[in-house]
Amino acid sequence: MRVLILGSSHTVCFRDAIGALRTDFPGLELTTFGLPGGKFAAARLDGSVLRALDDAHDVAMEWNGVTEIDTAAFDRILMVGERFSFQSVTRMLALHNVLEEPLRDDLPLISTAALEALIDGAVAGQVDGIVARFGRDPRITHLPAPYPLARSWKQGAGHERFITLLSNRATTPRWMTRFEASIAAHLADVDHGFMPQPEPTRHDAFRSRNAFAWPKSGQGAAGNRVDNRHLNTDYARIAFAAYANNILNMRPRAAHNT
Repeated sequence: MRVLILGSSHTVCFRDAIGALRTDFPGLELTTFGLPGGKFAAARLDGSVLRALDDAHDVAMEWNGVTEIDTAAFDRILMVGERFSFQSVTRMLALHNVLEEPLRDDLPLISTAALEALIDGAVAGQVDGIVARFGRDPRITHLPAPYPLARSWKQGAGHERFITLLSNRATTPRWMTRFEASIAAHLADVDHGFMPQPEPTRHDAFRSRNAFAWPKSGQGAAGNRVDNRHLNTDYARIAFAAYANNILNMRPRAAHNT
């Protein structure tokens, strides 16, 4: 079976783990093709061939060794890195009081029904863009961009203001579940699959465990280039194993530490 791991910069951890993934799943022929977010969004799809634009050729060659990929050559596609309006959704949640929940401060009020409708609308807009580009394709399963690391509460470079605000609210896990359910439902409507971020890699609602940080990416090591959003190859192995288990009905040949 030929499997393509396709998407934005969140493909890099899978690319760097490809040797281990091939050992874990020797029955799969694995290929990665990724580009930085904006350049992936701008890549042109000609029929089944996804081509990097001219200004992305250098990074495409550095990351993939090629500037285009024919998606028709693959039996399954794991698409990684889509955020499904995550920033807009968490901003709405963080900057409003929900009418049916305990009030916390002087933030504007919004009803549960209105907030759910706004979440659904934001997610639906993203899914519409995906299906307009890639069509209805049951080969495609989406693994969204992982949630920011728990350490992102720290002020300074890499701080995630909205996630930090939400981390103190008892209702946040319910809203995360609602957000993910919306993604799954809208993708199912267009014959795309959904796989949520694996539980062992999560710290709590909307946050990932610090153990999966990219090496030397934190405050004190990365200066102003702190990266609390891209996870490491250990995350890639766990995420791909979950995909293989849940979608392909396959198990890794040998257990690995999580």
